[in-house]
Amino acid sequence: MIRRQIGLATRSICGVQKVAILSGAGSVRLTEKGKKHYGVIEESTWAVFYRALSRLHYYAPDEINRICDINRDRNARYRDFRILYFKAKSVLQSFVRSVVDGKPTSTSVPKFLAFLPELRKELAIEFSLADCENFIELRKETLESILNLIPCLGSNFVHSNITTNWDGALMAQYQKQNPSSNFEPPLHKIHGSFEDNNSLYLPLDNVFEEELLRLLLDCVRSQKIESNDLIEACTKLIRPCDSHEELRRVHGNIFRILIEVDLIIVWGLGFNDDDIELMSIVDSCLEDFRKQKRWPKFVLADPSRDTRNRLADLFQLRKENRFDFDPKNGSFFEVFDERNI
Repeated sequence: MIRRQIGLATRSICGVQKVAILSGAGSVRLTEKGKKHYGVIEESTWAVFYRALSRLHYYAPDEINRICDINRDRNARYRDFRILYFKAKSVLQSFVRSVVDGKPTSTSVPKFLAFLPELRKELAIEFSLADCENFIELRKETLESILNLIPCLGSNFVHSNITTNWDGALMAQYQKQNPSSNFEPPLHKIHGSFEDNNSLYLPLDNVFEEELLRLLLDCVRSQKIESNDLIEACTKLIRPCDSHEELRRVHGNIFRILIEVDLIIVWGLGFNDDDIELMSIVDSCLEDFRKQKRWPKFVLADPSRDTRNRLADLFQLRKENRFDFDPKNGSFFEVFDERNI
C-alpha cells in the first residue's frame, strides 16, 4: 500500500462544493468528568447507556444486573443486552398478534411490555444529563483535523452533518469553535435525539414497529376488531405514528443530501449491525452513483487500517476516490490499494 501525504491529498479534494460528514459512536467519548461520574476508566459512551438501563432492573433483575456489571467484558455485556432487547420485542410482537387475533381475555397489559418505552424514556433522561454536565465530548483531535481540511475546499462549499448518535456533542463543539457565527450546518440524526424520547431508535426498531402498527391499523380498517382501549394501549407501547413519519422524513432528507455531495467524510462509524439503517441509505446512494456514473470522494477516518479497508470495500471505492485519515497520529493521506480498483 502506497500513501501520499497530506499536501497532495488536500490538493486532490480542492474544489468540492458539497460535503457530508457521517459520524457515529466512535466520534464521541467520555470526558474525565464523565468517567468519574460513571465510575469507569474507558472512554466509551456505553457507560451512559448502561446507567439508563440499570434503572429498569425491576423488569429483568438478573439479566440487567449482568449487563450493567462494569467488571464484565464489554462485548459480552452488549451481546446480553441484545438478547434482552430482542426478548422484549418478541414479547411485544406476541402480545400485539394476540390482540389482532382477538385472544386476550383481559384488557390489562403485561408489565414487561412497558420495558421498551421506559428504556427510551430513561435513555433520553441520561443522555440529556450527560450532555448538560459535559460528560460527553467529541474526539477533538479528529474534529480539528477535519476542520483543518475544510478550508482547502474553498469559500462556497456547503456541508451537512449526519449522525447515528443521540447526543448533542457535535453541535455543542461547533458552537464553541464558532461563537460569533449565526450559521449552524444542518444536523440530521438518523436514530433520533435525546430531546424527544419517542424519537430514539435502536437498530431495526422502525422496521419492527411499523410492521406491528400496520397489523393493528389493518385490523381496525377491516373492522376485524374495533379500536378499543387495548388497541390504543398497544399503539402507545410501540410509539406514536408521527414519530415514524418524522423518521422517514429524516431518512429521505439524508438520501437527498448524499446523492448530491462531492465529498463524504466517514468518522467513527464501523457500518456494522448497529448502523444498518444508514447502510441501507448509503446502499441506495451507491446505486444512484453507479447509474449517474458519478462518484464522490471519501475520507475514511478511523484508527484501524483494517476498518478503513473494510469500509473501502463496502463502499466499492476506486483508488482515486479514497483518502484515509488516522486519528492516532494525525496523518492524512491518499491510499493506493490494489484491491480497490
